[in-house]
Amino acid sequence: MDTRLTSRTVPVGIRCLLATAGVLLPPAMRSAWVREWHAEFWYSLAPAHGYRRKMWARALGAFPDAWVLLRQDCGVARRIHEALRSRCAPIILLVLLLSVIGLLTDGFRRGRALLFHDDSAGLVLIAQPIPFMGGSARVPSAQVDAWLEQSETVAELGRWSIGDRVRAGQHIPVCRADAGALRLFAEAPVKPPCRLFELTSSKALPFAGVLARLKSGAPVSKAEQELAQTASLHRGWAQPRVTRLADTRTRPLKPVGLVLLIVFLFSVLAIRANRMAAWVWAISKIALSFAAITGVWAELMARAPFTETGGIPPLWSALLYLAPAVAACSAAWWLRRDARRRCRICYRALALPVLVGMQGRCLFEPGCVEHLCGAGHGSLLVGPAGQPTGEESWVTW
Repeated sequence: MDTRLTSRTVPVGIRCLLATAGVLLPPAMRSAWVREWHAEFWYSLAPAHGYRRKMWARALGAFPDAWVLLRQDCGVARRIHEALRSRCAPIILLVLLLSVIGLLTDGFRRGRALLFHDDSAGLVLIAQPIPFMGGSARVPSAQVDAWLEQSETVAELGRWSIGDRVRAGQHIPVCRADAGALRLFAEAPVKPPCRLFELTSSKALPFAGVLARLKSGAPVSKAEQELAQTASLHRGWAQPRVTRLADTRTRPLKPVGLVLLIVFLFSVLAIRANRMAAWVWAISKIALSFAAITGVWAELMARAPFTETGGIPPLWSALLYLAPAVAACSAAWWLRRDARRRCRICYRALALPVLVGMQGRCLFEPGCVEHLCGAGHGSLLVGPAGQPTGEESWVTW
């Protein structure tokens, strides 16, 4: 009975090690290289005492062997170019990007806390609507005092206002807040867009932004009813608007989320595939691209500061509304352009563009550009030649 080792008895770990080392080589050389290593185990090792340790020691030599073969027969620059054109390269890069973002954000912790449960612990912002203009203004401190005296919903509140201070020729935003506001700022997951915080008395703020914490179980609607009663005590007072701190930051969720969904569907409709394998590669690339955009956008929403009038600063508004839409449209353009030059059977990048037919003809054998699949699945005819856009025809072999 022949006791020599066959490739089937090679441990799974060693076969995975050989497959990992084979990634350094181009696909045309990889299968023959793996067969040679299996033959090496066949002729050199036999089941005996300590043979598995010898197998692992020899298998580790696959990496320097593949590296030397790559440098001598293929070339490192050429292999990098081929790897970047492969169908798995964008997916690997996107997975690495998501992993890096996840590590930097502690697994998208703040975004998940904002989207899946209220991370503000009952904190609300109060602003006064401006009649006939649709904006908001700071609330009179006298009205805040009247609300605090008769309120059954508020547990604690603080007044604050943003000002400027010139230091070294630069204007630095400073937040002047009373003791209650400073305590609530310490509990809030985000802060106003200020560099410095100063303690001041509530009497020094005749008009201020208000940050309050409602009692446990107190609804926002009841707090608004109490504020409506205070508005009738003094002529010129308007009914303030009560907004949860979490709702202030999630305000872009519906409009921008709808844009991301529409652009995602357009990217899916741009897929040109005839086999399930190609669909899987294409959907994976699209899903990972939009997952990266959505993850970064959710973290930005979770970190957005708030203003005295219960809004978001203009720069942050551009980041939360404009930036994800531009990123999604750019990703859809890149995905659509990439999908046009991929095989519809295996989703590998088409190569070897050649001119076929006769240039200048329109009826019989018109001039076209033919892109070929390296695996021999088919070709893509784009024509007529010399024009930026033309009709496309896929031919399956």
